[in-house]
Amino acid sequence: MIGALPTAASLYERVRRVIPPVEWPAFADDIEAILALKRERNAVILAHNYQTPEIFHCVADIVGDSLALARKAMVVDADVIV
Repeated sequence: MIGALPTAASLYERVRRVIPPVEWPAFADDIEAILALKRERNAVILAHNYQTPEIFHCVADIVGDSLALARKAMVVDADVIV
């Protein structure tokens, strides 16, 4: 996981059609904390297609159905897989 962490503002662009601006602050701090932890712990987050938009579009590194996630998890180079 190399590079700068995305900002809450840049991440909001990914979900602005499904999360109203007034609700975004309720998610932003948690998302930024999760991204920081992912970086600190060299973690990768897998998310099923049915995850909520803020997880699917702002937190997850790998998305897909159960089979696709299982296959991708086998080749991930990370210390932690969530």
